[in-house]
Amino acid sequence: MIDPRILQALSSSDSDKRKKAVAYLAKSLDRDALPHLARVYKTDSDPEIRELAKKAGAYIQKNAPQASVMDDEEEADDESYSRYNNLYADDDEDDEPVYTPSRRNTYMDDDDEIATDVNDDIPLPSNIQVSAVAEERAKSFVEQAMDWNVRGNNNKAVEMLKKAFRTNPRLAYDSYTMGLAMNITGLSSDDTKRLLSPSAKEMQKMGVIEKSAPKKLNAIQQFFALVIFIGATASLIGFFALPWIDFGWIPVEGADQALASGDLAGLGALGVNVDVNNLNTVGGSLSEVQKVLNTPIIREVENAVGFGEEADLVRQLIGGLRSVRSTATGLDTTLYMIGTQDVLRSFGFGGLLDFFRNALNNQQFLDSFVSGFTEGLGSADLSSLGLGNLDANIIRGGFDTVLEQLRYTPQAVDFSVIAVPVAASVAFLLGLLLLLSPSGMVWFLCIVFGLAGVGACAYFYTTAISNLMVIGKTGLNVLTDLPAQGLAVTSATQFIGLGFWVTMGGLIAVALSPFLGLLFAPGKQE
Repeated sequence: MIDPRILQALSSSDSDKRKKAVAYLAKSLDRDALPHLARVYKTDSDPEIRELAKKAGAYIQKNAPQASVMDDEEEADDESYSRYNNLYADDDEDDEPVYTPSRRNTYMDDDDEIATDVNDDIPLPSNIQVSAVAEERAKSFVEQAMDWNVRGNNNKAVEMLKKAFRTNPRLAYDSYTMGLAMNITGLSSDDTKRLLSPSAKEMQKMGVIEKSAPKKLNAIQQFFALVIFIGATASLIGFFALPWIDFGWIPVEGADQALASGDLAGLGALGVNVDVNNLNTVGGSLSEVQKVLNTPIIREVENAVGFGEEADLVRQLIGGLRSVRSTATGLDTTLYMIGTQDVLRSFGFGGLLDFFRNALNNQQFLDSFVSGFTEGLGSADLSSLGLGNLDANIIRGGFDTVLEQLRYTPQAVDFSVIAVPVAASVAFLLGLLLLLSPSGMVWFLCIVFGLAGVGACAYFYTTAISNLMVIGKTGLNVLTDLPAQGLAVTSATQFIGLGFWVTMGGLIAVALSPFLGLLFAPGKQE
C-alpha cells in the first residue's frame, strides 16, 4: 500500500517534493504506483517532472517482481496496469543488463521529506564546507544518476553518484540521496558510503574540510626530540665557535724570568695586570698580548694615527695581532683539511698576512723590509742567490710560494669531515620538525644524519688529526719536532680541542635519541 503522504507530495506546490515523490515511487517497485505516475505524466505543469514520471513508470514495469499466485482481484488489477504499458514504453533504453535492487523499508518524516532507514555510522567529518554552487552541481549529478537508473544503466548511475558525492560529501548525510544510492547499488548504507564517499584525505585535498590537527609527541618522545634539537645545536656551536685543534697548552719557557727582570714592568703604566701563570703557555701568552692590545691607551693610539696609507696599515697590523689565536675551529680545520686554506689562516694569521701584502705597496715599508732582509743575509750577495734586485713582485711571489707549502694535501676521505656541519644543520631542522609534526620518517632521518656526523668525527679522531700534524708540504712534523724540544707529546689526540668533543657528543645524542624515543614509546602518539 502506498503511503498517503507520498500521494500528497505528488500534488505539492513544491516541485522538489513532487520529484522526490516520483523517485520514491520508482524505487518502491510497487505496481500500485503506476496510475498515480500516469496522472502526474498527464497533468503536471513541470515538463521535467512529467518526463521523470514516465521513466519511473517504465522502470516499475520493467523491474517490478511478478506474483506467482494471483487472486481474481489481483488479476483485475494487473489487467488495469496493462493499460499503461504503451504509456511507459521507452524507446531509448540501453541494451545493458539491468540490476534489480532489493526493496528496503522507507518512510516519510514530519516534513514530508522522503527518507530511508540508513545507518550513518561511518565516521565522516562534521565540518564539511560546501559552496552553494557545489550543492547545485551535486544535485544535478544525483538527478542524472536517477535518470540513468530508470533507463536501466546502473554503471552510469553509479558514476554520476560518485561525482555527486565528490562534489558534495554532505550527501552521505542526506536521507533521500542515500536511499536512492542504496537502491541503485544494492548495498547497505555503510557499504554505499564507502563506495561513493571520498576519503578524509581526499576531502582535505579538495578543501572541503580542514586538515586534521598535527600529531603530538608523548612526554617521552618530546624529551628525546628535545635532546636531538639540543644535541644538534651543541654540535653547531662546537664546530663553528669552539676549537677543534688546540696548541694553546704548549708550554712557553722563560716567562717567569721575563717578569723577574722587569721586562714587563712597563705594562703596569698601561693599566694592564699581566697574569704570570698565563704566560707559561702559548695560548695564555697570546691572551695576555691581546689584553694589552685591547687596553684603552692602545685604542686611543690606534684612533689617533689619523688617515692615510700609513695609518691604515697601523690599524690593520694591530687588528691582525688581535685575531691571532692558538686554536683552530672546526670550520678552519675543515678548510685546511680539504686544501682550501693554509695553516696560518686556520690559526687567525689572515689579518697579518693581508697586512704584509698591503704593506708591500708602501715604498717606505718595502725599503725597510729589503734592508732588514739583506742584513739578515749578512755578506751574502743577493745576485748569487738568484734574487737580483728585490722588488714587491718578487717578494709577493716568494710569499705565495711559502703559503702554498703550508697547504695540506687532502685525501678523498678527508672531505668526509664536511658531513659534520651538514649533519648537525639537518639534525637541527629535524629536531624542530619533530617537535612540531612528528613522523617515523623524521626519526629515521635523525638516525641517518647523526650516524653520518659521528662517522666523520670518528675518522678525524682516529686518522685525520695524525695526518694534520705534518704541517702542509713542509715536512714539519709536530709529533716529532716538539718532543725534540723537550715537550712530552705521546699522541696527536692531545691536540684535539674542546669543540671537537662537544660536536661529537651532540651528534651521538642525535643518533641515539631516536632509538631510545621509539624504544620507550613505540609508535604511541597522543
